[in-house]
Amino acid sequence: VRSKGGSFNDKLEIRRSDPNDPDSLRVFAKEKLLAQEKLFEIPASCAITGDPPKKGDKVYVNYKRKGDWLDATIAAAYLDSTSTFDVLYENGELELGVTRAYVDDGEEASGMSCITASKLIKEMRLGEKSEFGPYVNYLRSQRTGKLPSAWSKAGKELIEKVIGTAAPPEDVADWSWVNMCNGNPDPFEENAALLLVQRSQNDVMVPIFDMLQHHNGKSLNTKTNTIEKEEDVVVEASRTIEAGEQLYTSYNFCADCGQMAMEYGTPELFRDFGFIEEYPQRWIFEQEHTTAFEISQKMNSDGTVSDELDIVWLQVFPPREGVIILERFLGHLNFLA
Repeated sequence: VRSKGGSFNDKLEIRRSDPNDPDSLRVFAKEKLLAQEKLFEIPASCAITGDPPKKGDKVYVNYKRKGDWLDATIAAAYLDSTSTFDVLYENGELELGVTRAYVDDGEEASGMSCITASKLIKEMRLGEKSEFGPYVNYLRSQRTGKLPSAWSKAGKELIEKVIGTAAPPEDVADWSWVNMCNGNPDPFEENAALLLVQRSQNDVMVPIFDMLQHHNGKSLNTKTNTIEKEEDVVVEASRTIEAGEQLYTSYNFCADCGQMAMEYGTPELFRDFGFIEEYPQRWIFEQEHTTAFEISQKMNSDGTVSDELDIVWLQVFPPREGVIILERFLGHLNFLA
């Protein structure tokens, strides 16, 4: 990172949060850090992201700009200041001069950035020979099977049964390199594609930054600039960080998140990252009427965390229809129990 113009604050260290778990490398403060202090900067050249579409690539195209994303192949690419493409649809229709905004590598249409996934698979196969050698070796060392999408058939059926039809998240186990990107049914490739889901921000895989775990509330202690392709990633302290503290970021209250906080909560984090977040948790039931609430731990008078929980509705009053949905879901869980 430093050799490419980046920086890493000398008051930080990378170590295991659990000495016995090789999969627990995290970033910690060795010394006190002040609010606004720069923690690290990762140059864009250190990040893994998809290359521009080229001739022969499978893509999705916004057909006639009407919002329907259709399968197509790049017949020719003109990668200049205008970046236009000739595309061949599966029905044989050829369309000339489609601009970059209407050609997608998969994320817009399916949810997975297929070209970025392909690039990551290529680099992970290269291992030490990759220009991102240390980073891809770290990725290769990560435990597989964290996302529900990587579970066994029985595991997927069980979690889908528990969630039922009323509770979030939607499509809890539907991430698939094969189904979304027409990828090879190779476990190595599928795992790499799921790592992209877990660890990327806006289709950008950023080393060191992806070691920051998610935590909202008082534990959140960093802030990050908008993460985009070809942009350096700068991380600063959002408050005073004491020596020994682990660095945390937020996956839904971030510079790139927009309105995500009102539609992306604890269940969606479980689907896309494979963990149930610690408190505070945010639950959003979106049916005909959105019902949303946040659960947090109460604080004792001495500043320590209480065992009691506090629930705050994110609406002034929850809609009656939403309460009915919650009652039905509770009945569903009691039935399963």
